[in-house]
Amino acid sequence: MLLDKDPSELAPVSGECHNLQSAFDVTRLRAIYLQEAAPWACRRDIAGRNLPIGEIGLLHHRTSGRRDRESLLEIAGDLDVRRSVRYQADGTDNFCNIYASDFCYLAGCYLPRTWWKMPAWDRGSHWHELFEELPANDLFDWLVSYGRHFGWRPARDLTDLQERANAGNCGLIVGKTLDEDEHGHIAMVLPETGAERAVREEGAVVTPVQTQTEIGNAQGDGSACWWLGKSFGAYRFWYNDRHMARPARLRSGFAAGALSKLLWPSQRKAFDAQLAILCDEARKRNNIPSVMIDALIAGEDKRYRRHRGCDLIAICRAVFKTVTAGKKQGASTVEQQLVRTITGKRRKSVGRKVQEILFALHCSSAADKDALASAYLNIAYFGWRANGYEQARQRLDIVGIPDRETAAFLVASLRYPVPRCQTAGNPEMRQRRVEFILQRLDRGPSRQPGRALVPLTPPAQG
Repeated sequence: MLLDKDPSELAPVSGECHNLQSAFDVTRLRAIYLQEAAPWACRRDIAGRNLPIGEIGLLHHRTSGRRDRESLLEIAGDLDVRRSVRYQADGTDNFCNIYASDFCYLAGCYLPRTWWKMPAWDRGSHWHELFEELPANDLFDWLVSYGRHFGWRPARDLTDLQERANAGNCGLIVGKTLDEDEHGHIAMVLPETGAERAVREEGAVVTPVQTQTEIGNAQGDGSACWWLGKSFGAYRFWYNDRHMARPARLRSGFAAGALSKLLWPSQRKAFDAQLAILCDEARKRNNIPSVMIDALIAGEDKRYRRHRGCDLIAICRAVFKTVTAGKKQGASTVEQQLVRTITGKRRKSVGRKVQEILFALHCSSAADKDALASAYLNIAYFGWRANGYEQARQRLDIVGIPDRETAAFLVASLRYPVPRCQTAGNPEMRQRRVEFILQRLDRGPSRQPGRALVPLTPPAQG
């Protein structure tokens, strides 16, 4: 399901629901999934709270296929609930359901953010009557009614729950309040480490290791049995023993090529899955106009249509300029920039650069050039609060399909990002870059001769 609006304005996209049935086989209700790989749904901002975490650099947890104690600890560390703006309480509102959902999403198990309303049984219902967001109180009921169909199993007691978490299973504690108008609470249970141990009495766990929001917004807070508070009327302990369906490979030849085999299989598998998500999302959204791709090629990689992920001519030119004139020049292709954005690795070293080139050659055999360019523009950093093409359009008030000058400005912003105050930074350097891109665009089309251009419908406004 795609969700770009407020959670109260939900509308399904039938092709994106996995074939998982709810408890009522007669109705054949399916799991609801929200838009994936949205880079603006990140830890440092509240703008994407209505979507699962999509921050580049975190998605490898979801796609790696790992399910062990180390991966759960890494997820808790990366989500960083202590400092993440996304999970900070806002007055009387806390976001424990968002944190728990993000944690489970990255760990590869299903915990919904939204679910079907009862009027969903009626085929005549309007879209806005079908779905609702699930706070902790409703998640308590959902786990009881539907949890077993998505791999959730009740733990016998806290000792069993902690042992399951130590073995690498997602575990959680959910409490339902006596007053339905008050917030319930949900906390994830982490494996024990040398520094974080569950509280035991006579060998039995009384407080497991937890990571949660609201209660101090602290990770590993095993100091209080919050579910025994007077405001809670019921609580349950759950663990999950099932993986979510993972994205399929883009095509059968995805891992082809002798050079790609030089990468570690685990690295290649994680990268494959992340790239599959991003290219899939780019195809479904179809939001990148051809003028943006042309401007990207003109400004960043003029031989993009002719190489296979690595531009040897540009590398030789950059080496020659560095040796003879001491002037550093870039030689990164669009594929290399995409790899750098996905992996988050930017350290200047020969080893990192070689690995980046191998990944670029690898992904060049995975998808067509337009899909790779669109995937990159959807996650690229254009400036302050402008992560990805859609956010950049909103930040700069661009309506509809941009003209050549606007497209050139956006591409120039990849090298000279737009700061919070647009007059700050390097506006002169950015403008010179815009003129350079326009000159290249004037020399001719960057698309392959004879290749048909697919018309793009302008994105809906409002």
